[in-house]
This record gives sequence, C-alpha cells and structure tokens, in this order.
Amino acid sequence: NKNTGYSYVIKRNNLFPGENKIVVEVNGNNGEKLTYTKIINVNKKPVIVIDPGHGGKDSGASGMFNGIKVSEKTYALAFATELNKVLSASGFTTIMTRADDRFIELSDRATIANNNHADLFFSFHHDSSSNASAKGAFVIYPSAKTKSISESIISESADVAEYVKKSMLDMGFTSRRNGTDQSISGYTLAVLR
Repeated sequence: NKNTGYSYVIKRNNLFPGENKIVVEVNGNNGEKLTYTKIINVNKKPVIVIDPGHGGKDSGASGMFNGIKVSEKTYALAFATELNKVLSASGFTTIMTRADDRFIELSDRATIANNNHADLFFSFHHDSSSNASAKGAFVIYPSAKTKSISESIISESADVAEYVKKSMLDMGFTSRRNGTDQSISGYTLAVLR
C-alpha cells in the first residue's frame, strides 16, 4: 500500500483474459511473512503481432527452388499472411509489421509490438543451406534474463515456444537441432528484447 514506499507495475500485456491472481509475499527481517492476494479480471482480447522477416532491400537468405531463385522475404511474408488469416478468423486481434515487400527496421518492428501492448510476437524466417537434404523447424525465444527480459517473460516464452514447436511437429515439420538453435542467443535478437 502507499505506506510501504514500494510499488510494482504490472504491464497490461502480462495479464490475460479471465481471472488473474496476483500474490505478493512479504518476508520481514524477523521471520514474519505476510501474504496479500488480489484478483484482477480482464476482458481483454489478445493482441498478436506477426512479423514477416526481412523485406524490401533486405531479401534474407536465398536459394534455388525448382530451378528458380527464391528469397526468404517472399516465403516469410507468405507464411505470416496465412497465419494472420487463421488468427483473425479465430477472433484474435492481429497486427502485421509488414503486409507487402517493404523494409521495416528491427527497432520499428519491436516498437509496433510494444505500442500495441502485444501479448504474442511471431517473427517468421526461412534459412537456406548448401545441403539439399537440410530441413526442419526450430523456435527461438527469450532465454536469458536481461534488463528488458524478466524471469516471468522467459518462463512464459518457453511455454509458448514449446506449444508452437509441438504444433509444428504435429503438422509434419521435422525438428531441427532439437527444436532450439543453441548457436543463436534468444536475448541478442532485437525483436525478442
């Protein structure tokens, strides 16, 4: 309360539709422990930002498909557009960072999500390889605590990533590098910070 001199701000995108139970435990120096519980009901419709990677001057990875040169930006947009259709039809509020072949700065992609209090942020990318048999899918998510990434964000992100990965495997994708790419740190990517 106002007499303690402490305050804690709960961001709107950390609350989900329905009943949210907030529990605060206070441990005194003398071993005394106090617990405060608050229920917050939210009638919020989840906001999902869908980010087709690359675009415009940034073509991303490129390769050959049936003798035709293809660019990552094209397929990232196609996958993101299909996800947008499905989620919109399911009643979610969706926002695309780009809906055509244009370049959007990484910081602007993150700003779009932050300004719209996004509950989820999906960024689509497609790798290329000189190995024609290379295939599979993996999910990168915030995995290390930083100034802008809390333990709760890591935990929630891991839960979502696990669900997304399972869904991809159920659709027939093969797992790449056991599902997460250990050579890329999730906290170093601008859109995850």
